[in-house]
Amino acid sequence: MENCIYFAGNSELSVTEPALLLGWGFSETGLRRPGAPRFGCAGLVLDDRVLPGRGVLDAAEAALRAAGGVVVCDFERPADPVLEALLSRLGDLELVVPPQYAGLPHAAVLAGPYLPGLSFRRWLTAQQAKYGPVVLDGAPLRHLVRPGCPPIGWTEPLPDSGSFNPGSACLTCRRPEGFLFWDDRETLRRRCEAAGVPVILLQQEWENLPRS
Repeated sequence: MENCIYFAGNSELSVTEPALLLGWGFSETGLRRPGAPRFGCAGLVLDDRVLPGRGVLDAAEAALRAAGGVVVCDFERPADPVLEALLSRLGDLELVVPPQYAGLPHAAVLAGPYLPGLSFRRWLTAQQAKYGPVVLDGAPLRHLVRPGCPPIGWTEPLPDSGSFNPGSACLTCRRPEGFLFWDDRETLRRRCEAAGVPVILLQQEWENLPRS
């Protein structure tokens, strides 16, 4: 993959190229595929919401090879033997795997998303030292950090303004309960460019971000 931003969307979205097509996954009996995209795609994003049975491996491998381009495995479940078998067959493709499958042949590991706490540069350097080539899940920041606690997602309205935090490369402000960290389009764009690795952004999340 080129070191640029890849917008991931479905077939009904018109997104800036290079794009990745969402909607690939598994059903009880086979591989779930979206309709033909309305835009040129660099590849696809495969999910593991449903785990495949061994009987679908041949058909799934053939379909993924025929799709062409990069295959990004956005898997959230623990490593599964059937998925391990499938990914082992696809190791000669431009395959991006999550950390739990990093022991299999791959082109890069899907790292992230980054959360505030450790500086972005130190966090990314640690990911690269651990996994080698990485592709960054570029999900925007919208988190509250209380002293001594891990970041938690923030669902309340965002402030009208904040200060730029160079460590996390996002906006921040102090609140009674802790520090709020969030992105607008400009901070997220700057952090992605500073990463120096391929970054995947969901088109809908990008569109929902406040503008500078």
